[in-house]
Amino acid sequence: MFLCMDKKLLLLMKKAVIAGGDVLLKHFYADQTVSKQQNDDEAIGVDMVAERMIIKIVENIFPKHNIWSVAQGTIDKKSDYTWMINPLDGMGNFMRHIPIFGNALALEYKGETMMGMVYLPMTKELFSAFRGEGAYRNDDPLPRLQPSKKKPEELFITFSHGKKPEDIKKMMDYFHKIRPHVADMRTLGASTVEITSIACGKADAYIAPGLVMEDVQAMSLVMTEVGGTVRTSKDGTIYIFAPGVEQILSTSLR
Repeated sequence: MFLCMDKKLLLLMKKAVIAGGDVLLKHFYADQTVSKQQNDDEAIGVDMVAERMIIKIVENIFPKHNIWSVAQGTIDKKSDYTWMINPLDGMGNFMRHIPIFGNALALEYKGETMMGMVYLPMTKELFSAFRGEGAYRNDDPLPRLQPSKKKPEELFITFSHGKKPEDIKKMMDYFHKIRPHVADMRTLGASTVEITSIACGKADAYIAPGLVMEDVQAMSLVMTEVGGTVRTSKDGTIYIFAPGVEQILSTSLR
């Protein structure tokens, strides 16, 4: 039986994401450690160093668990448990010294996300979620979101457009369709920040063609635990809504 609030798991996850975040902060303030190549994925080892730090901490306690990471891929040990690691979310921002980035760690048990943590190093915000037991920000419970009573023109929506031409086109189509009806629609460049902003009531929705659910497991659990909606459409687009926002948008776009 999986116990979400197991103290050892909580301490491990907190230690891992903060250690990974400390690596990011160290390199963020040191120009010489970051590649100036045009490709956003070419930071010299920053994501890999953070990833290795997180993996080392996890494997020290749970050496037989599977690991999936954005940077490294899958380490399959045939376990019921899989750690999902996003060591640096917001690479483009990080490389340009824009302080909007974070990291995330989730734990799956038999294919179901049971725990998730998201760390935003620049603001020292730690978000945690436990399936069926709520979500927290820096150890304070996050209240469940109430159904939105906003008008369409009051909505603040963020998005990711991915890298493939077809995903960029898809997002541009969404933008042209939705933007005239809402207060603002922009990309912040880091799903860790964008999704947790919805969980805190600062934003209303997030639309992301070109991402995969593995990238956003921890943030998605935070959202569902505060009453939000997370779904993937047939074309692979990820939608994350505060309660009631999907209906408000659907009505305004008819």
